[in-house]
Amino acid sequence: MRAPRPSSPAFISIALLLPLAAIARLQRAQDEYAVTSSPTYSSIKGALRAVGPGNPLNYEDNFDLQSKFEWTMFEEIVNSCAVPGTGNVTRTTQIKYSGTGGLVVSSNAGRVAGTNHVLAQRKLADVGIPGGKFVYSVFFYVDPDVLPLTQTGPELSLQNNLPVAIDLTAMPPKRTWRTQIAGIQYVGNKWVPEKWKVWSAVGNGAEPGSETSMWVNVDKPTLPALEEKGWWQMTMTADFGTMRYASLDLKSPSGAMTSVSMEKFRIANEVRFTEGSFGATLEAENLYDCPNNGVWVHDMYYDNVKIEQQSGVVPTRPEARDLSVTMKAGETEAFSVQELGSDADGNLASISILAQPDLGSAIVQNGVLTYSAGLPGGAGIKFMLCDDTFLCDEAWITISVRQ
Repeated sequence: MRAPRPSSPAFISIALLLPLAAIARLQRAQDEYAVTSSPTYSSIKGALRAVGPGNPLNYEDNFDLQSKFEWTMFEEIVNSCAVPGTGNVTRTTQIKYSGTGGLVVSSNAGRVAGTNHVLAQRKLADVGIPGGKFVYSVFFYVDPDVLPLTQTGPELSLQNNLPVAIDLTAMPPKRTWRTQIAGIQYVGNKWVPEKWKVWSAVGNGAEPGSETSMWVNVDKPTLPALEEKGWWQMTMTADFGTMRYASLDLKSPSGAMTSVSMEKFRIANEVRFTEGSFGATLEAENLYDCPNNGVWVHDMYYDNVKIEQQSGVVPTRPEARDLSVTMKAGETEAFSVQELGSDADGNLASISILAQPDLGSAIVQNGVLTYSAGLPGGAGIKFMLCDDTFLCDEAWITISVRQ
Protein backbone atom coordinates (compact mmCIF):
# COMPACT_ATOMS: atom_id res chain seq x y z
CA MET A 1 0.00 0.00 0.00
CA ARG A 2 1.12 3.51 -0.72
CA ALA A 3 1.76 6.13 1.93
CA PRO A 4 -0.43 9.26 1.87
CA ARG A 5 0.71 11.37 -1.05
CA PRO A 6 2.92 14.37 -0.31
CA SER A 7 2.25 17.66 -2.00
CA SER A 8 2.33 16.66 -5.67
CA PRO A 9 3.32 19.12 -8.41
CA ALA A 10 1.17 17.17 -10.84
CA PHE A 11 -1.92 17.57 -8.67
CA ILE A 12 -1.20 21.22 -7.92
CA SER A 13 -0.68 22.02 -11.59
CA ILE A 14 -3.96 20.34 -12.55
CA ALA A 15 -5.80 22.43 -9.99
CA LEU A 16 -4.07 25.68 -10.99
CA LEU A 17 -4.57 25.14 -14.72
CA LEU A 18 -8.31 24.51 -14.49
CA PRO A 19 -10.06 27.20 -16.52
CA LEU A 20 -12.52 29.42 -14.74
CA ALA A 21 -15.36 27.85 -16.71
CA ALA A 22 -14.41 24.40 -15.42
CA ILE A 23 -14.27 25.71 -11.86
CA ALA A 24 -17.70 27.27 -12.33
CA ARG A 25 -19.08 23.99 -13.67
CA LEU A 26 -17.63 22.15 -10.71
CA GLN A 27 -19.19 24.63 -8.29
CA ARG A 28 -22.57 24.24 -9.98
CA ALA A 29 -22.23 20.47 -9.79
CA GLN A 30 -21.47 20.72 -6.07
CA ASP A 31 -24.42 23.04 -5.49
CA GLU A 32 -26.78 20.71 -7.35
CA TYR A 33 -25.50 17.53 -5.69
CA ALA A 34 -27.97 17.38 -2.80
CA VAL A 35 -30.95 17.84 -5.12
CA THR A 36 -30.01 15.90 -8.25
CA SER A 37 -28.37 12.85 -6.73
CA SER A 38 -30.17 12.39 -3.42
CA PRO A 39 -32.66 9.74 -4.66
CA THR A 40 -29.89 7.69 -6.25
CA TYR A 41 -27.60 8.17 -3.30
CA SER A 42 -30.15 7.25 -0.67
CA SER A 43 -31.54 4.26 -2.54
CA ILE A 44 -28.10 2.73 -2.99
CA LYS A 45 -27.00 3.48 0.55
CA GLY A 46 -30.09 1.69 1.78
CA ALA A 47 -28.73 -1.69 0.70
CA LEU A 48 -25.90 -3.04 2.82
CA ARG A 49 -24.54 -6.06 1.01
CA ALA A 50 -21.75 -7.17 3.33
CA VAL A 51 -22.07 -10.51 5.08
CA GLY A 52 -20.68 -12.05 8.23
CA PRO A 53 -21.65 -12.48 11.86
CA GLY A 54 -21.13 -9.74 14.39
CA ASN A 55 -22.36 -8.28 17.66
CA PRO A 56 -24.02 -4.87 17.26
CA LEU A 57 -23.89 -4.23 20.98
CA ASN A 58 -20.13 -3.63 21.04
CA TYR A 59 -17.92 -3.74 17.95
CA GLU A 60 -14.26 -2.79 17.62
CA ASP A 61 -11.81 -3.18 14.73
CA ASN A 62 -8.20 -1.99 14.64
CA PHE A 63 -7.44 -3.88 11.40
CA ASP A 64 -4.40 -5.57 12.97
CA LEU A 65 -5.32 -9.10 11.85
CA GLN A 66 -5.68 -9.85 8.15
CA SER A 67 -7.64 -12.99 9.00
CA LYS A 68 -10.26 -10.85 10.76
CA PHE A 69 -10.73 -8.36 7.89
CA GLU A 70 -14.48 -8.39 7.26
CA TRP A 71 -15.18 -5.07 5.50
CA THR A 72 -16.43 -5.31 1.93
CA MET A 73 -16.59 -2.79 -0.91
CA PHE A 74 -19.62 -1.27 -2.60
CA GLU A 75 -19.20 1.23 -5.45
CA GLU A 76 -21.97 3.78 -5.61
CA ILE A 77 -23.01 5.06 -9.03
CA VAL A 78 -24.09 8.69 -8.73
CA ASN A 79 -23.78 10.06 -12.28
CA SER A 80 -23.02 9.19 -15.90
CA CYS A 81 -19.28 9.78 -15.41
CA ALA A 82 -18.94 7.10 -12.75
CA VAL A 83 -16.51 4.33 -13.60
CA PRO A 84 -17.23 1.05 -11.76
CA GLY A 85 -14.49 -1.42 -10.96
CA THR A 86 -11.84 1.14 -10.07
CA GLY A 87 -12.40 1.36 -6.31
CA ASN A 88 -10.73 -0.68 -3.60
CA VAL A 89 -11.23 -1.47 0.09
CA THR A 90 -8.37 -3.22 1.83
CA ARG A 91 -6.27 -3.52 4.94
CA THR A 92 -2.99 -1.59 4.88
CA THR A 93 0.12 -2.05 7.03
CA GLN A 94 1.75 1.20 5.87
CA ILE A 95 -0.61 3.84 7.19
CA LYS A 96 -2.21 3.19 10.55
CA TYR A 97 -3.01 5.03 13.76
CA SER A 98 -1.78 2.24 16.01
CA GLY A 99 -0.96 -1.44 15.94
CA THR A 100 0.00 -3.20 12.73
CA GLY A 101 -2.77 -2.28 10.32
CA GLY A 102 -5.37 0.20 9.14
CA LEU A 103 -8.10 0.48 6.48
CA VAL A 104 -7.70 2.27 3.16
CA VAL A 105 -10.75 3.16 1.05
CA SER A 106 -9.61 4.09 -2.49
CA SER A 107 -12.15 5.92 -4.63
CA ASN A 108 -9.95 5.67 -7.73
CA ALA A 109 -7.46 2.87 -7.20
CA GLY A 110 -7.48 2.20 -10.96
CA ARG A 111 -6.39 5.79 -11.70
CA VAL A 112 -8.97 6.21 -14.45
CA ALA A 113 -10.48 9.41 -15.85
CA GLY A 114 -13.78 9.06 -14.09
CA THR A 115 -15.56 9.43 -10.80
CA ASN A 116 -16.27 6.93 -8.11
CA HIS A 117 -17.81 6.77 -4.65
CA VAL A 118 -16.60 3.79 -2.65
CA LEU A 119 -18.10 2.43 0.57
CA ALA A 120 -16.33 0.08 2.93
CA GLN A 121 -19.16 -1.60 4.78
CA ARG A 122 -19.52 -3.96 7.70
CA LYS A 123 -22.78 -5.75 8.40
CA LEU A 124 -23.11 -6.19 12.15
CA ALA A 125 -26.51 -7.89 12.42
CA ASP A 126 -29.04 -9.43 10.06
CA VAL A 127 -31.87 -7.61 11.83
CA GLY A 128 -32.47 -3.92 12.41
CA ILE A 129 -32.27 -2.52 15.95
CA PRO A 130 -35.50 -0.64 16.81
CA GLY A 131 -34.98 2.35 19.05
CA GLY A 132 -31.25 1.88 19.54
CA LYS A 133 -28.82 4.64 20.46
CA PHE A 134 -25.29 4.22 19.08
CA VAL A 135 -21.89 5.87 19.42
CA TYR A 136 -19.68 5.49 16.33
CA SER A 137 -16.03 6.50 16.66
CA VAL A 138 -13.16 6.26 14.14
CA PHE A 139 -9.69 7.70 13.53
CA PHE A 140 -8.92 9.07 10.05
CA TYR A 141 -5.77 10.44 8.42
CA VAL A 142 -5.64 13.94 6.92
CA ASP A 143 -3.07 15.34 4.49
CA PRO A 144 -4.02 19.02 3.95
CA ASP A 145 -1.95 19.13 0.74
CA VAL A 146 -4.12 16.44 -0.82
CA LEU A 147 -7.57 16.84 0.73
CA PRO A 148 -8.52 20.10 -1.09
CA LEU A 149 -8.15 18.26 -4.42
CA THR A 150 -10.64 15.57 -3.45
CA GLN A 151 -14.39 15.32 -3.07
CA THR A 152 -15.60 13.82 0.22
CA GLY A 153 -13.97 12.02 3.10
CA PRO A 154 -13.92 11.28 5.86
CA GLU A 155 -17.47 9.99 5.62
CA LEU A 156 -19.24 7.46 7.81
CA SER A 157 -22.75 6.18 8.38
CA LEU A 158 -24.85 3.80 10.44
CA GLN A 159 -27.65 2.08 8.52
CA ASN A 160 -30.57 0.51 10.33
CA ASN A 161 -32.96 -1.46 8.08
CA LEU A 162 -36.26 -2.34 9.78
CA PRO A 163 -39.46 -4.02 8.55
CA VAL A 164 -42.34 -1.70 9.41
CA ALA A 165 -45.42 -3.25 7.79
CA ILE A 166 -46.67 -6.36 6.00
CA ASP A 167 -49.45 -6.78 3.43
CA LEU A 168 -50.92 -10.22 4.03
CA THR A 169 -53.40 -9.79 1.17
CA ALA A 170 -50.57 -9.85 -1.39
CA MET A 171 -49.29 -13.14 -2.78
CA PRO A 172 -46.64 -13.60 -1.63
CA PRO A 173 -47.09 -11.28 1.38
CA LYS A 174 -45.14 -8.05 0.89
CA ARG A 175 -43.15 -6.39 3.65
CA THR A 176 -42.29 -2.68 3.71
CA TRP A 177 -38.83 -1.81 5.00
CA ARG A 178 -37.61 1.46 6.44
CA THR A 179 -33.94 2.35 6.12
CA GLN A 180 -32.79 4.69 8.88
CA ILE A 181 -29.47 6.34 7.99
CA ALA A 182 -27.27 8.48 10.23
CA GLY A 183 -24.29 9.84 8.32
CA ILE A 184 -21.62 12.56 8.49
CA GLN A 185 -19.35 13.69 5.65
CA TYR A 186 -16.56 16.20 5.15
CA VAL A 187 -16.22 17.81 1.72
CA GLY A 188 -12.52 18.36 1.13
CA ASN A 189 -13.03 19.96 -2.28
CA LYS A 190 -11.62 23.49 -2.05
CA TRP A 191 -14.38 24.91 -4.26
CA VAL A 192 -17.06 23.99 -1.71
CA PRO A 193 -17.14 26.37 1.27
CA GLU A 194 -19.53 24.30 3.42
CA LYS A 195 -17.32 21.48 4.63
CA TRP A 196 -19.32 19.48 7.20
CA LYS A 197 -22.64 17.91 6.19
CA VAL A 198 -25.14 15.60 7.86
CA TRP A 199 -27.48 13.15 6.08
CA SER A 200 -30.85 14.28 7.36
CA ALA A 201 -34.59 14.06 6.86
CA VAL A 202 -35.95 17.46 5.81
CA GLY A 203 -39.46 18.75 5.25
CA ASN A 204 -42.72 17.47 6.68
CA GLY A 205 -43.98 14.25 5.14
CA ALA A 206 -47.44 12.79 5.51
CA GLU A 207 -45.95 10.07 7.70
CA PRO A 208 -42.53 9.21 9.12
CA GLY A 209 -40.25 8.08 6.36
CA SER A 210 -41.90 10.12 3.61
CA GLU A 211 -39.67 13.16 4.09
CA THR A 212 -36.88 14.03 1.69
CA SER A 213 -33.38 12.95 2.69
CA MET A 214 -30.32 14.95 1.68
CA TRP A 215 -27.01 16.35 2.84
CA VAL A 216 -27.58 19.37 5.08
CA ASN A 217 -24.85 21.83 6.03
CA VAL A 218 -23.71 21.92 9.64
CA ASP A 219 -23.59 25.56 10.74
CA LYS A 220 -20.26 27.35 10.37
CA PRO A 221 -17.95 27.95 12.13
CA THR A 222 -19.08 25.21 14.50
CA LEU A 223 -16.71 22.55 13.18
CA PRO A 224 -13.12 23.19 12.07
CA ALA A 225 -11.72 22.66 8.60
CA LEU A 226 -9.36 19.70 8.42
CA GLU A 227 -6.16 21.68 7.95
CA GLU A 228 -3.91 19.91 10.45
CA LYS A 229 -1.91 16.96 9.17
CA GLY A 230 -2.16 13.67 11.01
CA TRP A 231 -4.73 11.42 12.66
CA TRP A 232 -8.07 12.96 13.67
CA GLN A 233 -10.80 11.24 15.66
CA MET A 234 -14.50 11.65 14.88
CA THR A 235 -17.31 10.40 17.14
CA MET A 236 -20.97 10.51 16.06
CA THR A 237 -23.82 9.72 18.46
CA ALA A 238 -27.17 8.88 16.87
CA ASP A 239 -30.44 7.91 18.56
CA PHE A 240 -32.74 5.73 16.44
CA GLY A 241 -35.33 5.94 19.22
CA THR A 242 -35.90 9.70 18.94
CA MET A 243 -34.70 9.64 15.30
CA ARG A 244 -32.34 12.50 16.11
CA TYR A 245 -28.61 12.94 16.02
CA ALA A 246 -27.20 13.61 19.47
CA SER A 247 -23.67 14.96 19.05
CA LEU A 248 -20.52 15.10 16.92
CA ASP A 249 -17.08 15.25 18.51
CA LEU A 250 -13.75 15.95 16.78
CA LYS A 251 -10.25 15.57 18.16
CA SER A 252 -7.37 17.04 16.15
CA PRO A 253 -3.88 15.50 15.87
CA SER A 254 -2.65 18.08 18.40
CA GLY A 255 -5.43 17.13 20.84
CA ALA A 256 -7.85 20.05 20.35
CA MET A 257 -11.42 18.97 21.04
CA THR A 258 -14.60 20.26 19.38
CA SER A 259 -18.01 19.04 20.55
CA VAL A 260 -21.22 20.00 18.79
CA SER A 261 -24.84 19.27 19.67
CA MET A 262 -26.61 17.79 16.63
CA GLU A 263 -30.08 17.35 18.12
CA LYS A 264 -31.75 19.68 15.64
CA PHE A 265 -30.92 17.26 12.80
CA ARG A 266 -33.27 14.36 12.13
CA ILE A 267 -31.99 10.95 11.09
CA ALA A 268 -33.03 9.99 7.56
CA ASN A 269 -35.99 7.61 7.65
CA GLU A 270 -36.60 6.28 4.15
CA VAL A 271 -39.27 3.81 3.09
CA ARG A 272 -37.67 1.01 1.08
CA PHE A 273 -37.97 -2.64 0.21
CA THR A 274 -34.68 -4.11 1.36
CA GLU A 275 -33.13 -6.76 3.54
CA GLY A 276 -33.24 -6.25 7.29
CA SER A 277 -29.83 -5.48 8.73
CA PHE A 278 -27.75 -3.14 10.85
CA GLY A 279 -24.34 -2.02 9.65
CA ALA A 280 -21.73 0.70 9.29
CA THR A 281 -19.83 2.34 6.43
CA LEU A 282 -16.56 4.23 5.92
CA GLU A 283 -16.32 6.02 2.60
CA ALA A 284 -14.29 7.99 0.07
CA GLU A 285 -15.40 9.89 -3.05
CA ASN A 286 -13.38 11.61 -5.75
CA LEU A 287 -14.20 14.64 -7.89
CA TYR A 288 -16.98 14.41 -10.43
CA ASP A 289 -16.61 17.48 -12.68
CA CYS A 290 -18.56 15.67 -15.37
CA PRO A 291 -17.52 15.39 -18.17
CA ASN A 292 -14.27 17.32 -17.57
CA ASN A 293 -12.89 15.33 -14.68
CA GLY A 294 -9.28 14.23 -14.80
CA VAL A 295 -7.48 11.40 -13.06
CA TRP A 296 -8.47 12.47 -9.57
CA VAL A 297 -7.27 10.23 -6.77
CA HIS A 298 -8.68 10.05 -3.27
CA ASP A 299 -7.60 7.52 -0.66
CA MET A 300 -9.07 7.70 2.84
CA TYR A 301 -7.20 6.01 5.69
CA TYR A 302 -9.18 4.85 8.74
CA ASP A 303 -8.27 3.00 11.93
CA ASN A 304 -9.57 1.99 15.37
CA VAL A 305 -13.28 1.75 14.62
CA LYS A 306 -15.53 1.46 17.63
CA ILE A 307 -19.32 1.15 17.72
CA GLU A 308 -21.17 0.99 21.02
CA GLN A 309 -24.88 0.42 21.50
CA GLN A 310 -26.18 2.40 24.46
CA SER A 311 -29.86 1.43 24.28
CA GLY A 312 -32.31 -0.66 22.31
CA VAL A 313 -32.96 -4.39 22.24
CA VAL A 314 -31.80 -6.66 19.44
CA PRO A 315 -35.00 -8.43 18.32
CA THR A 316 -35.16 -12.17 17.80
CA ARG A 317 -36.46 -13.61 14.57
CA PRO A 318 -39.19 -16.25 14.87
CA GLU A 319 -38.27 -19.82 13.98
CA ALA A 320 -40.72 -21.51 11.65
CA ARG A 321 -40.91 -25.27 12.08
CA ASP A 322 -40.94 -27.86 9.26
CA LEU A 323 -43.74 -30.39 9.84
CA SER A 324 -44.63 -33.75 8.30
CA VAL A 325 -48.26 -34.90 8.45
CA THR A 326 -50.11 -38.01 7.22
CA MET A 327 -53.82 -37.63 6.40
CA LYS A 328 -56.66 -39.40 4.69
CA ALA A 329 -58.24 -38.05 1.51
CA GLY A 330 -61.06 -35.67 2.36
CA GLU A 331 -59.79 -34.85 5.85
CA THR A 332 -58.82 -31.38 7.14
CA GLU A 333 -56.01 -30.42 9.49
CA ALA A 334 -55.61 -27.10 11.34
CA PHE A 335 -52.25 -25.62 12.44
CA SER A 336 -51.99 -22.79 14.94
CA VAL A 337 -49.22 -20.22 15.09
CA GLN A 338 -47.69 -21.98 18.10
CA GLU A 339 -47.65 -25.33 16.30
CA LEU A 340 -45.85 -23.87 13.29
CA GLY A 341 -43.01 -22.19 15.15
CA SER A 342 -41.71 -20.26 18.11
CA ASP A 343 -40.21 -16.89 19.01
CA ALA A 344 -37.87 -16.21 21.92
CA ASP A 345 -39.52 -12.78 22.29
CA GLY A 346 -42.94 -14.43 22.61
CA ASN A 347 -44.59 -12.19 20.02
CA LEU A 348 -45.68 -14.45 17.16
CA ALA A 349 -48.40 -12.65 15.24
CA SER A 350 -49.32 -14.07 11.82
CA ILE A 351 -49.19 -16.96 9.35
CA SER A 352 -49.26 -16.51 5.59
CA ILE A 353 -49.13 -19.01 2.73
CA LEU A 354 -46.27 -18.59 0.25
CA ALA A 355 -46.99 -21.63 -1.95
CA GLN A 356 -50.20 -23.61 -2.27
CA PRO A 357 -50.06 -27.43 -2.33
CA ASP A 358 -50.34 -29.32 -5.61
CA LEU A 359 -53.05 -31.50 -4.09
CA GLY A 360 -55.82 -30.14 -1.91
CA SER A 361 -56.06 -26.54 -0.67
CA ALA A 362 -54.89 -24.39 2.22
CA ILE A 363 -56.29 -21.20 3.76
CA VAL A 364 -55.46 -18.96 6.72
CA GLN A 365 -58.28 -17.63 8.86
CA ASN A 366 -58.05 -16.02 12.30
CA GLY A 367 -54.42 -16.97 12.70
CA VAL A 368 -54.94 -20.65 11.86
CA LEU A 369 -53.69 -22.44 8.73
CA THR A 370 -56.13 -25.13 7.59
CA TYR A 371 -55.38 -27.75 4.93
CA SER A 372 -58.08 -29.73 3.18
CA ALA A 373 -56.74 -32.96 1.69
CA GLY A 374 -57.60 -33.84 -1.88
CA LEU A 375 -56.65 -36.94 -3.84
CA PRO A 376 -54.08 -39.38 -2.45
CA GLY A 377 -50.47 -38.38 -2.98
CA GLY A 378 -47.89 -35.95 -1.66
CA ALA A 379 -48.41 -32.24 -1.02
CA GLY A 380 -46.36 -29.38 0.37
CA ILE A 381 -47.32 -26.00 1.81
CA LYS A 382 -44.71 -23.27 2.09
CA PHE A 383 -45.65 -20.78 4.79
CA MET A 384 -44.24 -17.69 6.47
CA LEU A 385 -44.42 -17.01 10.20
CA CYS A 386 -44.04 -13.39 11.40
CA ASP A 387 -43.90 -11.68 14.79
CA ASP A 388 -45.41 -8.33 15.68
CA THR A 389 -42.23 -6.49 14.64
CA PHE A 390 -42.62 -7.99 11.11
CA LEU A 391 -39.59 -10.23 11.40
CA CYS A 392 -40.38 -13.49 9.61
CA ASP A 393 -39.17 -17.01 8.88
CA GLU A 394 -40.26 -19.61 6.33
CA ALA A 395 -40.80 -23.38 6.48
CA TRP A 396 -42.72 -26.24 4.85
CA ILE A 397 -45.53 -28.54 5.86
CA THR A 398 -45.04 -31.84 4.04
CA ILE A 399 -48.26 -33.84 3.74
CA SER A 400 -48.81 -37.44 2.73
CA VAL A 401 -52.40 -38.08 1.73
CA ARG A 402 -53.41 -41.74 1.70
CA GLN A 403 -56.52 -43.49 0.44
